[in-house]
Amino acid sequence: MYDVSKKKTIAQSAYELLEEVVEICEYNNLKYVLAPKIVFRYFRTNDFDDNFTMPEIYMTLPDCLKFIEVVGKNKHADRCLDYMMTNERYPSFNVSYVDTTKTYINLTRGFDFKYFGMKVTINIIRNDVKNRHLAYYETGWEENTHKAKSRDRWQNNLVKFFIAQSHKIYKDNYTKRLFKHFTKYYSRNPESESVFVRTYRKKRIYFPRKLFKETTDIELFGKSYRIPKNYEDFISAFYGVNWRSMDIPTYRFKNVIISDIIPYRDYINRLESTGITLGDVFDQQNTIRGEDIQNKSIVKSKTNAFNYAKRSGDRLYFYQSLMEDIDNIRKFREEKNYGELYEIFSEYDFQVREYLKNDLALCPCEELMEIECEILENNGEDELAERLRSLTPEEHKKPIVINNIDD
Repeated sequence: MYDVSKKKTIAQSAYELLEEVVEICEYNNLKYVLAPKIVFRYFRTNDFDDNFTMPEIYMTLPDCLKFIEVVGKNKHADRCLDYMMTNERYPSFNVSYVDTTKTYINLTRGFDFKYFGMKVTINIIRNDVKNRHLAYYETGWEENTHKAKSRDRWQNNLVKFFIAQSHKIYKDNYTKRLFKHFTKYYSRNPESESVFVRTYRKKRIYFPRKLFKETTDIELFGKSYRIPKNYEDFISAFYGVNWRSMDIPTYRFKNVIISDIIPYRDYINRLESTGITLGDVFDQQNTIRGEDIQNKSIVKSKTNAFNYAKRSGDRLYFYQSLMEDIDNIRKFREEKNYGELYEIFSEYDFQVREYLKNDLALCPCEELMEIECEILENNGEDELAERLRSLTPEEHKKPIVINNIDD
């Protein structure tokens, strides 16, 4: 069984995994720095959004290759590396360190990833190598991923076609050859004045090499992490010189199924027990496109699959997040303190209303659903409360308790 009452946010779970990666680096004398997105937020607010789930670090190519070697030698049953040498469809020249005891399924990215757990992304700091074909190969590879849409440039489309045909012939061997090819060429020119990082379908971000020579530490969640000592230039290279006056982005669970208590394999098994495969859900993104619709029944079934997956993910999220505070919830309910209850239920309340617009009920379990109904009734919205009760499937009223598939 899985404990749903842990006092922990999704963000804290993500940063615990980041801490694990950092400990591996420190123990093995591997150099790294936190990615600019995290450093930017630290110096702007030092208040991390509870929905932040994708920590990143930067690491030189030699250190990244050593990291891969170390993790491979010290295998952990619940950890794995997702990258081009382990996954023939992996979309980028970087590495993901994945916790398979958790769930993180990006519904728009399809089977680009092999493991659907929470992850830390290791973005590789590359030498500035003057070789145009590397960029074309990398762009062509990305153009063949699940999310990619065709671009207008004929060069990109030509390379896309060439790589698609090569991959069709050689399968995972071609992906491994690409990784080795990138590794070989980006290892050259180790004294270049500038280096760069490139993330999925984004332009290169260049940094002076000397920026990574000196580091300092910052503290997050009680743990020290390394960043470039000249963090001003580091953040400016990524966001621009006006980064101190920029709006601070918020993080949203958009088209993502996420849980830090349920392994993704359990979730996928549960989905498939309903007759819906993960492939059905991923295919929906490429099917619902107006003029591309050929078969209305197929479109409807895949839309239902997508909606089911999304609602299941939301149920997992709200069940976990609300059960974290269940003692206070029950206390306020007994006291009929609906002001405090609404503060706790506000995010769930918003999503309930969105689902009801489509004649769907979002019910993590019967107890939490009934409290939401009481909040609605206290607010004079008896009709919404009745709709929520009547539209809720009986099976959704049961608490979410999933047995380990290995039990």
